[in-house]
Amino acid sequence: MKPSAPALLKTVKGQRVALTGLGAHQVYRYLNRRTAGVGVHGVWFTSGSVIKGGSKKLKEKFEKDRKAAGMDNNDSDTLEARKAWAKEWSEKNIPLTKKAIAMRQKISKLGGHSLVFDPKKDVTEADIQGGFASDATGLAAARAVGYAVKKDLIEARKKILGDEERSHYLKITASEQKEEEERVQKVLRNFREQGYLVVKMQELAKYNVSTGYTYKNYAYLRSQPLSGPLTSQLQAIGAAKLAPLLNLKNEQLSALTPMFRLYKIDKKNKKKGIEELKLQGNYHSIENNSLESIGRSGRLGLKSFTWTYDGKYLSTADKMIRGDLTLYGDSLTVFDEKIHDDLLVPQSGDWYAQVGWAPPPNNAGGLFSKEEISALRNSLITLWMGFKIPQFTFKQDGTFELNLTFRSAIMQALNNVDIFGPTNAKEELLNVSSAFRSKVMGSFTKFLEKREKSLKNGKYGVASSAQASLGLGPVAKGGSSAKIKAIDTKAFNTFKSETLSRAGIQPGQLSRAQNLIDTFMKRKEVKGDLDYAWQLSDRMHHLIERKRSNKVFRRILEDIENKKRKFYVTTTASEFDKFYKDFGPLDTTPDTTQKEYEATKKKNPPPPSVPKKPTGAPGSIPKTEVKTSLKGIKPDEISVAFVYFGDIIESVFSNTAYQVPDKEKINFILSTLAYRDYFIEGNQGMKSVMTQIPIVDVPISVNYFTKWFHDEYIVKVSERVTLDEFLNKALKTLLLPAMGPDNFRASFKNHAMSPHQFSWTADKKANQPPRGEINFDTLKGLVYQGSMSTRPISYVVYSSWVYTKDEKVKSSKGSIHTSKVDYITLHLAKDQGLLKDVTFSRVNDPHWEADKIRNDKITSNFEKVRIPYHCEVKMIGNNLFFPGTRFEVFPTIPGSRSRDIANSLGLGGTYIAQSITNRIESEAGFTTEFSGMNETMAGSEEKKKSKSKTASKSKNKKLRRQGK
Repeated sequence: MKPSAPALLKTVKGQRVALTGLGAHQVYRYLNRRTAGVGVHGVWFTSGSVIKGGSKKLKEKFEKDRKAAGMDNNDSDTLEARKAWAKEWSEKNIPLTKKAIAMRQKISKLGGHSLVFDPKKDVTEADIQGGFASDATGLAAARAVGYAVKKDLIEARKKILGDEERSHYLKITASEQKEEEERVQKVLRNFREQGYLVVKMQELAKYNVSTGYTYKNYAYLRSQPLSGPLTSQLQAIGAAKLAPLLNLKNEQLSALTPMFRLYKIDKKNKKKGIEELKLQGNYHSIENNSLESIGRSGRLGLKSFTWTYDGKYLSTADKMIRGDLTLYGDSLTVFDEKIHDDLLVPQSGDWYAQVGWAPPPNNAGGLFSKEEISALRNSLITLWMGFKIPQFTFKQDGTFELNLTFRSAIMQALNNVDIFGPTNAKEELLNVSSAFRSKVMGSFTKFLEKREKSLKNGKYGVASSAQASLGLGPVAKGGSSAKIKAIDTKAFNTFKSETLSRAGIQPGQLSRAQNLIDTFMKRKEVKGDLDYAWQLSDRMHHLIERKRSNKVFRRILEDIENKKRKFYVTTTASEFDKFYKDFGPLDTTPDTTQKEYEATKKKNPPPPSVPKKPTGAPGSIPKTEVKTSLKGIKPDEISVAFVYFGDIIESVFSNTAYQVPDKEKINFILSTLAYRDYFIEGNQGMKSVMTQIPIVDVPISVNYFTKWFHDEYIVKVSERVTLDEFLNKALKTLLLPAMGPDNFRASFKNHAMSPHQFSWTADKKANQPPRGEINFDTLKGLVYQGSMSTRPISYVVYSSWVYTKDEKVKSSKGSIHTSKVDYITLHLAKDQGLLKDVTFSRVNDPHWEADKIRNDKITSNFEKVRIPYHCEVKMIGNNLFFPGTRFEVFPTIPGSRSRDIANSLGLGGTYIAQSITNRIESEAGFTTEFSGMNETMAGSEEKKKSKSKTASKSKNKKLRRQGK
């Protein structure tokens, strides 16, 4: 077994192996080369390294800054401090050489390392030693870095010494040259593998269906109507189910009671079940189907509940919710009851509220139709809430108000599962210990990081308890060691006694946490010095998290392999090369300079943006044979290992099943990825065909997945990754880029992919969550089955839609982005319905107004002042609107002429809902207010049709005149 890069880099001999003949000091010195050198006595420059006149100014700045920092002495006891200050000054003021910048950029593109380059910061030898992964990719990356640096050093030496004999370590051997060439080819091959799979994905998707394998941890669709993004279709379906609410009569509205019920799930005692926080006054009990009086003494009462959707789009509407809950009470003794007391502790449990209109008991004597009762039930939503620190307001009579601000989400269950979490009871015990250690060391690292920044900024000790108690002023890095030591002692003790508690360490665990820190400070690499502690703690914290990430990655692939869901396709080298000659990604690297390119562009404008036609016939690709092993592979064949995207998600769910005792709480549905294909067999023209592929059936190269996971979760340290975060990232940064222009057919050069997410809460009594393959009709039936039980279930649907450039422009105008269904329509001047008031405000565009007024071709006065209007809408409370919901408003004053005039002025039309605020108040009841951003002015469609008819008539007349 080959030694790892971190192990080799610990010794000089090992560094020569890991860095292709170089030492770590040579690599970091090369990466830190700057245009000037700085020492304790001044600045010196290499010939031609700075612009004319720059040397003098820079030297003057150095002397000025050195004097201001008190570093202009020659005392021997301040030598180390002066060196440290000179190094820091160099990093901030002297730019890197072009060679160093170029090399840093090259290394940044490599995988297998976690090096982070900052132009204002030098790379240290410790960074090099701890910056490479412990697996094979780390050693390959280290050798690639060594090779690149050595090659540049050889070229630089050649310029100075010509072809003179060079020392042994500055020679590139034949084996090193071959190794680098193979590495480059492997990177290229891995990059192209995904493209090869995606072009064959429809064929490979059919193979996945033919295996008869069923994903059991979630539901999925293999087809959907292609009339628009699935989220828009589902929103329209849900809106249609709630449409009866829009026309409720006044006597019906007066029979309704706002519903607000608050529940808590105890995190520590999950067997306890769900507990309701019962409030003062009357509330409607769904289960008892009657009005139940709770009384006014000894309980909290509801004054107001407000929730506002912060998101601007449907994809974020269910996640970005903020609000306020205000309760009132007549005595603090109410907090003797534990559930009331738990309100004051944000981490006491999972809280959720059910809000909307409570359907009247016994149908209010037949006042409502079945459709209206169904719409009332469907309109209820469940909000999962994370309370912040409460605030009290007391009145003279001893009564009080308790205000709780919160962040909320409709879909919470996916956020409670950590893909890095335990998979069984034993691991949970180990994870508790590991998580505790990680939490303590993470807090300590933050403390040391803050100290380091304060020292660099010259503000260490400012406004701190250390300064107050010791009377010390601010200290900078390299300043008085006695002052720094005194502040360190006080700050370190404060961290152990106070900061750890604020970081969430419980009193019973505080001494254990303090012992962990003390043991760490006694290590031989630290020796009680906080400067050394800062360097080591950061590296150790990152190392622990990377080990966890590697473990999760191995679990996912092992689970897939154990289920025999890893597949292979093979091709010959000649077929592979031919395939990429015909279908491969375009080479976008220009052969000319930017200046030459711009000049050529002016003389020869680029052709229209159309997909590149492949040189090979689409139907000429040989039929793909899928294998489950590499047995019998021929010597001249190339194999591509792959898994399906559905298998990756299935494996993640299997590995996190232990964290979800109630699997029905997590219900997500993977739909399809819709896209335009220019190369479907038999399509001879350049027109595209709208098609789709099930997300679960998209093939993903194992090498491509490995690189993605490494880049996202090993290089980037992650302490916790929720299931929701993983699913969204997998869609956005794994699936969609896999289908992107670098990997897919040339046609995708003109596409932009967009993931979509839509979620809602349903009643467990009405629906059992589906698993496995479902059809679109089943999905339609699940939407908006409003929850009225104490155990609601939530759904989230993931899908994706692909726009061409032209469609993206149209989508901003609403012609493509939404499905072809009716929008919610609001009418003014009606004696029924939820709409209370609409205020129109002109869109501020003075240039447009002036141009229209000056245009002599516009003869109608109405047309001259016609301009879009935004609107502010006030309604009786409802849950019909989310950010991004499209709706129509018409000021329908009686008479068709009034409607025509409103259209002519631009009043009304299609709008996009934004800034939606809902309130349930003890006095005002349930209200909803939001803004509407104008998307299409009223009458626009009629004008287009009129212009089209006029143009058609004109064309016919012209043809008749020409005798055609």
